[in-house]
Amino acid sequence: MDRSTEPTNRVPTARTTTPSDQSTLDRLDRLTDGKTRPPRVEDLPPPPSGFTAADVEALATRAIDIAERGVSPDLEGRSPSEAFDFVFAGQYPQTTDYARTNSRRATTGYDWEWAWASLYEDPAAAPAIFLTSRWEVARVPGKLDDGSQANQLQVTLVTATEQIVDDKRSGVRAPIVMVRSIILRSFKPRGGPAWWPGVGVQAEPLLGGKCAPKNDSLLTPSYNDRVLDEDFEKLADVLREVKDVEEYASSDADSIAAYLKKYCDD
Repeated sequence: MDRSTEPTNRVPTARTTTPSDQSTLDRLDRLTDGKTRPPRVEDLPPPPSGFTAADVEALATRAIDIAERGVSPDLEGRSPSEAFDFVFAGQYPQTTDYARTNSRRATTGYDWEWAWASLYEDPAAAPAIFLTSRWEVARVPGKLDDGSQANQLQVTLVTATEQIVDDKRSGVRAPIVMVRSIILRSFKPRGGPAWWPGVGVQAEPLLGGKCAPKNDSLLTPSYNDRVLDEDFEKLADVLREVKDVEEYASSDADSIAAYLKKYCDD
């Protein structure tokens, strides 16, 4: 394996100051093998026909900014709306409005900011860790404002991040993993005010966070053995790069209601 793409060893986090859900933490460490893979433009695949490497990097840089801001320690203490604005602080205003409008439309009646910004009901024990990241690049058809057909560049960044929190209710330290696919599309990826990219997200919380759509977008740990077993299977697939996030993440309110009925931790 080329050294430039080899996963880096994780910096150990202090887990001794608070009692911990050690079985879940140990199980997560065994699954991840103590390695991380943060998103990097150096790992981008080649551009599709009709676009350049610079085009791909332009959208990828925006995706990385959204992904990193979505797990930043600076989110702590912010309201969901403030957290969303923070995540999109580096994007075109039109891109931000597009993401907000589509997120609200897709989740009518439910909280949605958690899909973009990882907000926790309990204090974080350490900064979030990128367990894995990967890129997908494609050329997709689109339609310009005048109705004519044109190709768009689509860049997708898939990440899984681990956050350990000090659970105030149980008095233990527990992990929550967030899997996100951030998808950007643009006819002219290097942009300008008239050529801002559209953006979407698919997100699924694992090992907790199931109630976020009706919990003010706040993520909490899970201690349900059935849910944890299922989530560890999903995470293993994500880390092996054989599965992305669940379809419900970009679905309608009825699908979210069914998801909450099946998984909600309370």
